Amino acid sequence: LVQSFRMFNNLSTTGSYRVNFDIGASTKISKWLNWNLSISDRYLNHPAPGRKTNDLVYTTGLGITFAK
Repeated sequence: LVQSFRMFNNLSTTGSYRVNFDIGASTKISKWLNWNLSISDRYLNHPAPGRKTNDLVYTTGLGITFAK
């Protein structure tokens, strides 16, 4: 399990900021096969006109291990 949180303050415009939150997990299905899952949330408090403030992205996939 891995997670990260980052906050970026806009030094030019007081009160504006961006937040990134990521969490991911990897579990071993067999000796050579992994299942990966990740969720990312992106928040921008003052987006461009007509854009949303929040984006939520999730991904999943399989991984192969090439080790002895």
